Amino acid sequence: MDELAPHTYRFGLSETILNSLCELFAQYSEIDSVKIYGSRAAGNYRPQSDIDLAVFAPAMKDRDFSSLWGELDDLPILFRLDVIHWDQVTNPSLKQDAQRHGALLYERSVYSEN
Repeated sequence: MDELAPHTYRFGLSETILNSLCELFAQYSEIDSVKIYGSRAAGNYRPQSDIDLAVFAPAMKDRDFSSLWGELDDLPILFRLDVIHWDQVTNPSLKQDAQRHGALLYERSVYSEN
């Protein structure tokens, strides 16, 4: 994942955190991509801001998303994670905000090439 390596503190997160997240996402074949949104994507985060993630995985079942949540919770990350399953979101303003202001964090086609 060469795109992330030069950006050691991309979104205010260390390369270790970014790689841990992407490596976990790569374990789920149903995940097409993940966007980071909110204050970290906008660049106006604070040192303890949470990490807002939108998971794009149309074929992912609820139980698999729950498993993903559990594994994310087990990662050694001190920040609170707020993760949404894009295809399950019914709040139009949340979708609009994440779509408009979100930044690509993980994409299967890019990550699997490396």
